[in-house]
Amino acid sequence: MTSSHMRSSLDRDATFYAPKVSCFACYDTGIVTNGDGLLNHYLPDYDAEIIDGNIHRRGGSDLAVICHCVAAYEAQDYEAQTTRAGFRDSTGVRTTDISGRQQSIGVNVDKDTIRDIHRQRRANWETTARDINSLRQQVRNGLKPQLPAYIADVKEQLQNVEQLLPSID
Repeated sequence: MTSSHMRSSLDRDATFYAPKVSCFACYDTGIVTNGDGLLNHYLPDYDAEIIDGNIHRRGGSDLAVICHCVAAYEAQDYEAQTTRAGFRDSTGVRTTDISGRQQSIGVNVDKDTIRDIHRQRRANWETTARDINSLRQQVRNGLKPQLPAYIADVKEQLQNVEQLLPSID
């Protein structure tokens, strides 16, 4: 039998799964993401500027938050060849030379914060998977289910997608 990346159509239509990752804080990349804004609960000013007393998010304006999981460290193959350089080493977050000056490639946030982010994201994914699978089951049974608030909010935002994206003229 040949392997395939495609799920069967029945499985694709009937089930929703959370990502299959070891670390939900960084999704096995070594860099903690902030797409859901969860990082801002711990670092309120992360990727932000205060202008006229208001917080304006500026993605990418701060150093990356480096995870504490295996994905953040160097990896080697069976011949001791480096397969992934990593963002951390035994001394902490790595640095790089910028114009003769050592600059950290990321910021070190304590392990407990990263663990909390991991646990919360895992729980959120479990809830989402349960909700989506329940909705799909109801639709298959001919019902018109009410959308969870977090889905209804996004659906409403997408109604005005032109206002979310700046026009390029």
